[in-house]
Amino acid sequence: MKKNFLRFLNALWIYPLRLILIILTYLLYRPKVYYESDASPRKRVKEPSILTCNHLRGCDGAVISAIFPRKRLHPLAARRWYRTWYMHPLLRCGFSIPIARGSTTWVHRSTKELEKGDSILIFPEGMAVPGPEIRPFKPGFLLLQKTAGVPVLPLYMEGV
Repeated sequence: MKKNFLRFLNALWIYPLRLILIILTYLLYRPKVYYESDASPRKRVKEPSILTCNHLRGCDGAVISAIFPRKRLHPLAARRWYRTWYMHPLLRCGFSIPIARGSTTWVHRSTKELEKGDSILIFPEGMAVPGPEIRPFKPGFLLLQKTAGVPVLPLYMEGV
């Protein structure tokens, strides 16, 4: 009973803040989505999957989550961002999962979210890299794919 009430209280501020985030993303960034083929990616985004994307700036997780508003995405974020007072509520609002070096708790939590039918957004470069070059990938997304057995969908962001 108490847990359901806490979820209700969280929903009172998380979902309106998420709606504001989606509106601001479309007003500020005006994103355009292009699919390589006409049929398959749109259908695959609706089923549980791991989305991998290059990382240009700190707000990429929020932007990609706003681009796919009907699908709940759980971006992975460095645990150090959870320690700042202003980022913690925003990361909670974005349903992100904390990731720390040397820890595998993020794999278990991500697998649980994939089993629920949600998707995971991971930046395999590990950090934001402004510019067109792509840094070497870290193997975390492959570990998650092996554990969960869901498809990996590559994304690419360009522009500012």
